[in-house]
Amino acid sequence: MDICIFANGQINDYGFVLKRIKNCGYIIACDGGLNHIANLDLVPDIIIGDGDSADEVLLKNYIKKGILFESHPADKNDTDLALSMAHALRLNPSSITIYGALGGRPDHQLANIHVLHMALKKGVNAAIVDEQTYIVLVGDRVIIEKKDYEYISLIPMTTEASGITTNNLLYPLMDETLMIGTTRGISNKFAQSPAIISIKQGILAVICAK
Repeated sequence: MDICIFANGQINDYGFVLKRIKNCGYIIACDGGLNHIANLDLVPDIIIGDGDSADEVLLKNYIKKGILFESHPADKNDTDLALSMAHALRLNPSSITIYGALGGRPDHQLANIHVLHMALKKGVNAAIVDEQTYIVLVGDRVIIEKKDYEYISLIPMTTEASGITTNNLLYPLMDETLMIGTTRGISNKFAQSPAIISIKQGILAVICAK
């Protein structure tokens, strides 16, 4: 089952999202992500969060329609997106796609990328997607189609990411290491599609941008 999570960040092109969610079998509204879901005229399977960013009237209306609201206190150790990801992983999905996870506060954007690690540990494919960007974490191997993306950046999420080998990138890596605090992996490009990226140790964030 493919699961879609809607967070409370920016979504500038609802048409882009509607084209992508046709195969989505389960929709999670992550607090204020409910506002996006309403704009898309969708019905979530569950709403998860502390209710501080969802439109109050919308939230009440969806609850009246019988949509489950998994309420959490505002003072908590996990973000609403982390709680939504945990719920999604309990359903044993084939993939998880997160919309509305970018834009706004940079601390939230970084935290949202770190949430992908929860899926990586479970061996579940998970990505943050918007009309300009595609983000995944890699701990072993990933295949990425070029589509309309101009740039592909490799950013270490651990102190070192070693044994990195790439195929079909303009600037290849062959069993090499990227270290935190360096910028070598930024703004690579596709030489062909798909790009194949493998890593022996550590974790990489792979970020494609138009």
